[in-house]
This record gives sequence, structure tokens and C-alpha cells, in this order.
Amino acid sequence: MDKINIELGVEGSPTGGKPPVQVGILGLGRSFLQNHMRALSEMRDYFRVVALCDVEKPRRDVAAETFSEAHLYRRINDMMDDTEMELLFISLPSAHHERVALAGLRHGLWTITETPMSFTYDGAAKMRAAIDAVRAGELDAEPFRPGALDVLVVDSVAALVPRILKLKTRPTAIFCSCDAVARHAMRALEANGVKVPQDLSLVGFDDDPIAEWTTPALTTVRQSFTSIGRAAAEKLLALVAHADTPRESVAVPVAFIRRGSLMVKIQGEKSK
Repeated sequence: MDKINIELGVEGSPTGGKPPVQVGILGLGRSFLQNHMRALSEMRDYFRVVALCDVEKPRRDVAAETFSEAHLYRRINDMMDDTEMELLFISLPSAHHERVALAGLRHGLWTITETPMSFTYDGAAKMRAAIDAVRAGELDAEPFRPGALDVLVVDSVAALVPRILKLKTRPTAIFCSCDAVARHAMRALEANGVKVPQDLSLVGFDDDPIAEWTTPALTTVRQSFTSIGRAAAEKLLALVAHADTPRESVAVPVAFIRRGSLMVKIQGEKSK
């Protein structure tokens, strides 16, 4: 989404005199906030963002600062029914790409998804069959069935936190797999009368753009997606050039980012 080459239309305007495509963005996480949002904001002659959807309100609020005219949604089905939307751009975790893309096609939307389109050959074949059915006008519309997607993080964290608090030996800190989970854990702790970090410390992973805006600001582990992508590309190119290149694991450095959600001192951490 960063680099798209578009030629001038026959009338000399970027879109050849046609109105910009009406876009809905599903998933407003790190990838969108750091990459796609900037690209779309610089291409308003081509694309007009009319709908934004994410389960987290802080992410919706941040995106709305750039796309103030967009409708904001928490539920996928609600956004799918937005009659202004022509194109659905999916920026969700990879496991959801296939199912949500199929839903977009069934709603009659042009659909773009980040890679991978699917994790399996059967899933990719299903997607191809759906695309062929769309072209033939044979794909029937049906509502998106969210299953675990809309509620997985929110409900599972809300259910797990009370169980943690009831442990015979209660932990002094919770380390979450990503910052999004940590934010939901912070809300669940607050709902159970637990203060962060006075009663219990909380640490996330990723250092996404929302991490420092929570109250208290979220302590996290910052990873560099640019470094990860570069390392993967270098390994891939080496394999293309020399098929006998030894396979090896690559460790990409991370950084511990201390903020207000941590009370305890980490072993080896330098005092300020």
C-alpha cells in the first residue's frame, strides 16, 4: 500500500474525471496506523475512506483524526452494511484474511487483503472459486458469521483475568502476548477493582502506537517489523540464488520499553 503507480486519466486528472473509490478499512492495528493510513491520506484523489472498523475504540479514534468523515464501527457486519463502501481493505491478523475476504465478496465489495490470502491450499482454492463465482454473478450474499473473531480477545481476556486473580498464589505481574491483549487485560483488571500498577503490573508486546496512550501508559517489548521483514527477504533471496544455502534461525533484537504499567523492577534492568 506504500507504493502504487497510477497514471493520469485521459482528462488529465489523477482519476480521469471519475470520483475516488469509497474505501472501508477493517483492522486498525500497527500495520494500518504505521503504513496504510499514511499512504491512503496521501492518495485522496484516488481513495476516499468512508468506513473504519476495529474492536478497540482508541484505534478508531486515532484513525478518525485523519479520516474525519469516515463512519466508525466496532462490529464487522455493521460495516459490511455501509452502503457508501465500494472497496473493503482487510488489515487483520493473517488467520482471519480468508474468512473476512469471502464475506466482503459476498457483500458485493471489491476486496483487498494483506498477504497471506490463506494459510492452506484448500482455503486459497475456496477463494479462487468465490472470485470466479463473483465474475459469473453466481455468488449469493450472506451475513458474516464472526464466530470467535469479534469476541475472541475481549471475551476471553475478560473471563481469564478473574481466574488469575483467584489463584492461590496471585501473580504480581501479567505478561501479554501483544499490546491489544494487554489493553483488554487492563480494562478487565480495572473492572475487578485491581489498580495497575499499584496492585498488579502489566506488560505487553509489540509497542504499537496506542501503547503509550493508555492510562497508565503500557510497558511493552518493542519489536521491529522492518528488521524482521528485511531479515526474511535476505534469507529468501539467498535461497533463490543458492538453493543449498543452510537453513538457520535469525534472532531480531527487541527493546524493553518501561512505562507506567510496571511497578516491579526487572532483573538486569538499569536504574534511571
